[in-house]
Amino acid sequence: MRFLILIITIIFILNSSCSHYSVVTTDKTPFRTIFIDLPLNDSFAPNIHVQFYHQIVESIMNNTPLEISSDINKSDVKLNIILTEYKRGSSSRSSSDPGRFNAINLSLEANVSLYDINNNIYLLENDIIVESMPIYFDQESVLDNSREVEYQKLPTLSRKLSETIVNRITNHW
Repeated sequence: MRFLILIITIIFILNSSCSHYSVVTTDKTPFRTIFIDLPLNDSFAPNIHVQFYHQIVESIMNNTPLEISSDINKSDVKLNIILTEYKRGSSSRSSSDPGRFNAINLSLEANVSLYDINNNIYLLENDIIVESMPIYFDQESVLDNSREVEYQKLPTLSRKLSETIVNRITNHW
């Protein structure tokens, strides 16, 4: 009898506890139009700022209800981004040749500010956002193509950073 009561109680608790939980995504932001300055590239990432600008515009257009404005005077907010640092460091070295690495870690850092034009205040000011990704190399290859692989992966890294920035400016209201 006790066992039956225990089973019924557990079933009741499980059924009732989940009924009040729901994930609600609201598209409520204190702004509807955004002006995006061309990002500055103070990092050593080669010519990434133009591609990064297109990626952030694409991410805003595809993932948010925001309207991108080409006129700062008709915008609610202004987004400034400075790509501040690009780092690459070895993650793992070859056991047969210590001078050769098996993997490197790339990271790209941005300083992000979001200025509310209507209220003359910063919604985000000098917020540092960093994204990183590892790159693994083929151990069987005799050629050292690390620079080529790094150059090919840089757009993927900048896309990850642009998506993180868009999430940061839209998901905290």
